[in-house]
This record gives sequence, C-alpha cells and structure tokens, in this order.
Amino acid sequence: RPFDRVPADVVADKAAHSGLRPSIEPIKMSLGSEFAAITESAWHADSARRPSANELVDQLEAWGKNVKDRKDPKNCVVS
Repeated sequence: RPFDRVPADVVADKAAHSGLRPSIEPIKMSLGSEFAAITESAWHADSARRPSANELVDQLEAWGKNVKDRKDPKNCVVS
C-alpha cells in the first residue's frame, strides 16, 4: 500500500491540496483498465467532474458483473 506509513490526515491534505494520488499502474495491473478508469474518475482534481456516489455504485456494480461474467478465471477478482 503506497501510503501505509503516512498519517491519514497528511495523505488527505496532500490529496486535497496538492493533487497527490498513488500510481494507477498497480491498480490497472491487478484489476484491469476498466476499474482503473473508474478509480481515476473518482480522483479527478475538479470535484465537479467526479462521479457522484450513486454513479460510482452503478459503475462498480457494472464492472463487478462484467468481471463475474468473464470466462477467464484469472480476470475474476470479485467473489
């Protein structure tokens, strides 16, 4: 985990005021580009361009359904 040794309030401050975000590559490698895109949209610097909580739920549910429907077990990260 990229910020394990940093206090949560410091991480939150850096994310809010400095645009600090962890690398998206590990997320893309482990969960795929679709999940990474959802994550990046939630991290958008302009809060008006971030999805609402309801939109995120819809996107994540659709992503989870797509993962479960895939035949390749290595891509099935949702149980």
